[in-house]
Amino acid sequence: KAQLLLLPPPAIEMRPQVLDIARKYRAEFVLSHLFGRGPGVSLKEFTRVGFDRDKMVGFVWAGGESDINIAGWEQSEGYFNMQFAHVGSSRANLNHPLLQRIANNIRAGGRDLPEAMDQSVYYNRGVMIAAAHAEAIRAAVAANGPNIDGEDVKNAMERINGLDLDGFMAPLSFSPEDHEGGGFVRIFQVHDNGYRPASDWIQGYREVVMKHVMAGS
Repeated sequence: KAQLLLLPPPAIEMRPQVLDIARKYRAEFVLSHLFGRGPGVSLKEFTRVGFDRDKMVGFVWAGGESDINIAGWEQSEGYFNMQFAHVGSSRANLNHPLLQRIANNIRAGGRDLPEAMDQSVYYNRGVMIAAAHAEAIRAAVAANGPNIDGEDVKNAMERINGLDLDGFMAPLSFSPEDHEGGGFVRIFQVHDNGYRPASDWIQGYREVVMKHVMAGS
């Protein structure tokens, strides 16, 4: 059995709920749909009651370095979290070729690497979004010449198919009907003061989700 931990913001007073989940309901797994300060607080509280972190899964806004820093990396060991871009890098650990290229360009301009690179969950998502826009602009220019407009870029983005930059991010594929990009996530686990991948890129019941999305559109 699983227990969904869903609290209204700011979600920083959750000890009673955590006690119920761990001791009253005796949940075997917890799905953490939290954001802001909530994820770090939840990890602290579940640690306090002795709940196994490897029985917890945080959704995509519940697993950034800032969240783990609040709870402590040792205390968060084993915690699973969903991501839609590569994580676990830093200025001292540029562990993907794309990040190394970015760093080389920054240094070539005589600048230091930004501290934001150490927050890999959110920095890398920014890189992913920038890459999608750059690819759409490149394709729009290739198709229409340099004098492009927003509509040209939109049309080009809707033709992106399988952009993943050597596994840096979930493979993005857009269409006029689907602006989400495919709905892929990857599970990572907090391990040894960092992250390690715990799954390949996966889609959760994509046909079922899109059926209901289209029914409501």
